[in-house]
Order: sequence, then structure tokens, then C-alpha cells
Amino acid sequence: MLRASSSSTGARVPPAHLQCEVVESASHVLIGCIATPPMNVDAKTFLFQLLNTPSPSGFEAAGQKVWLTYVRQFADSVQSDAYGNAWATLRGTKNSFSLLLEAHADEIGFMVQNISDDGFLSVVRTGGSDRAIARGKRVNLLGDQGPVLGVVGNTAVHLRNGDSD
Repeated sequence: MLRASSSSTGARVPPAHLQCEVVESASHVLIGCIATPPMNVDAKTFLFQLLNTPSPSGFEAAGQKVWLTYVRQFADSVQSDAYGNAWATLRGTKNSFSLLLEAHADEIGFMVQNISDDGFLSVVRTGGSDRAIARGKRVNLLGDQGPVLGVVGNTAVHLRNGDSD
């Protein structure tokens, strides 16, 4: 995926399955690449593992660990920092560019604010999600004793109290 090879001139070029376009301006060089073949089994397994690893805003470390472990095989270096950032770098040569792969890493999440006597949870959003998208969604509640499956309920329209529901 990210591993470059050397051409007959010694310059590093993207793998054959990437179609790349270079756009240059006075101050920037943009390189856009599109992968052309279908996903192989390892890549698909990685994608599903990444998608199924909880990584809500503020708790992205588990998902980043999955990503770093997988991308390490394609990069010259992988790094992370105390601010929750993780990145992989494919170094260029003297006559070519280095490639840095970065992306948004967290997912929509909520934190339990209160548990009622009836067992209902009141939650607050982590990150910047729209409250309306959660209604009716299945969720995994992450606790000390493992995940608990749940569903986000919705207060009936005639029972709502302004913006608090």
C-alpha cells in the first residue's frame, strides 16, 4: 500500500496499484493517489478489526494501536505522541518526496453521566456529534467488566422538555 519501490533512475515511485497525480503550485506540491485493486484478505481483516475497536473521542489509543501495528509493515517509521496523535512516514530520497499518512482517528462516543434507579443511562456526547444521529442506534457500553450491549432510546415527542431530550 505505502511501500515505494525504486525506478531505473533510482527515484522512489508509488506501488503499481496506485494511480497518482501530482499538482504543483508556487508554494505546495499535492499528491493524490487512488488504490485500484480490490482489498486483499489481510487489508480487509485489518479494516474490520479497526472498525470494531472502540475509539471514542479522548480514548483513541486502542484504535491507533491497531492502525500502527498494521501500517508498520508499509512505512519507514511509525510514531505517536502524548497528545493522542499517531502517524506513519515513508521517507523519500534526495530526489523525491516523503509521504506522511494521517487521518482523523476518533469516533462518535458518549460518557455516562447518570444511572437512574430504573437502570436508564443519561449520557453526554464526547467530541462534536449531533445528538439526533444516536437515536435508535445500538451501542457498546465500555466498562471495567467488559462491553455491555445497549440501544439509545428516544423520548416520545409529546414528553420532551426542550433541548434537554
